[in-house]
Amino acid sequence: MNKSPEFIGRNNEGSNEYSTPEYLFRYLDKIFKFTVDVCASDFSRKCDHFYCVECDGLSKDWDGDRAWMNPPYGRNMWEWVKKASEVRKGLFQFLRPMYKKKGIVVGLIPARTCTIGFHKYVLNHPDAKITYLRGRIAFDHPEKGMTREAPWSPLIIVFNAGKRILPVSLSIKEMKVTT
Repeated sequence: MNKSPEFIGRNNEGSNEYSTPEYLFRYLDKIFKFTVDVCASDFSRKCDHFYCVECDGLSKDWDGDRAWMNPPYGRNMWEWVKKASEVRKGLFQFLRPMYKKKGIVVGLIPARTCTIGFHKYVLNHPDAKITYLRGRIAFDHPEKGMTREAPWSPLIIVFNAGKRILPVSLSIKEMKVTT
């Protein structure tokens, strides 16, 4: 993960050291029972098994995992979304399906619905479910604690779950109450 100044989406200062709020992760983890956090640091990790910057989560195989993904919100965010959208794809998917384990990826990203990446990797995915979150998220910071709310609307994408598990719209306030 790059820490260049373009990566200012996680409530900024050019840092990716912002973590998903615990209430949001707990709400989703109750439903999906995540096995790996694919974009994490020691501070931001949400699962015992995680890929840090040095581990390069983009180069790892996520197939068969129930993956949580809160990617860096900058220029390469769509690389992470693309990777998530390809979890079930692979050389043996059509030739020998029994060799390819299916995985689920749940991601938290800004609702940038006008971008090429959103249309290419989310809207055109045959098994991507989108849940718009009502409200704004304040991310956790290792030194500052809870920060001010992010300046953009968030959404959750679920790849490869089959049926819709989350509603189309979900209130952040409701998530806080149920955790």
